[in-house]
Amino acid sequence: MTYVLKIFSMESHLPPAVLSPLTSLLQAMEEGLQAESHRVSRALDVHSAFNRGFVDSTLTRALLSSLGENATAGTTITFVDLSNGGCEFVIVDSGRERRFRLKSAGRYRNGGLRVTVNSDSFLTHEVRERELWDDPAEEQPGTVEQWVLAYRMNPMTRTFLDVWAALPIGLIGETSPYRLAFGPVIEITLTPPVPPPFQRDEDDLDFDDDEGDEQGDEGVG
Repeated sequence: MTYVLKIFSMESHLPPAVLSPLTSLLQAMEEGLQAESHRVSRALDVHSAFNRGFVDSTLTRALLSSLGENATAGTTITFVDLSNGGCEFVIVDSGRERRFRLKSAGRYRNGGLRVTVNSDSFLTHEVRERELWDDPAEEQPGTVEQWVLAYRMNPMTRTFLDVWAALPIGLIGETSPYRLAFGPVIEITLTPPVPPPFQRDEDDLDFDDDEGDEQGDEGVG
């Protein structure tokens, strides 16, 4: 099989002013997954028809998008909701706009990062023209970089297994779906949140106090 590699961009890196808020964002999303991901499992258990891969991935993507939107509130990161159910996070620094598209990932046999896209326009972006209502003091980005936040999920806990910020430099393949070829790949280290202390939920205990009292009364006298 013949593969076509289309090169779109030169290599880049992530300065601390970008990597630090990006890591904080992903850490907040990880903590949200710890608290909320069990709801995906419950939804899949509602009906046997829901126990399919595409339903699982759709629900997971929707949850990640919601967590990402909440985590960007009050920060310098702009959340962008995409029409396909995905999302992007935009960070502007030193005249450069970096867009981080959240994408599920896999691994090649050699350990390389594997991410697919359906359109060859994925890496094509133009610098946005300044609008009349833009803040004049805000620096206008001179360049745009399309990055990927590639993640793998732990199938048991439904939390992040690992996350990378990766800069695509081209597409591999003659037809859709294309595979992304990457330049820099930066693994983002997240700290697993400490599990909360166990609290007994009285509503979940299958004890009937009245039944116990009746049994006690029968043994009296």
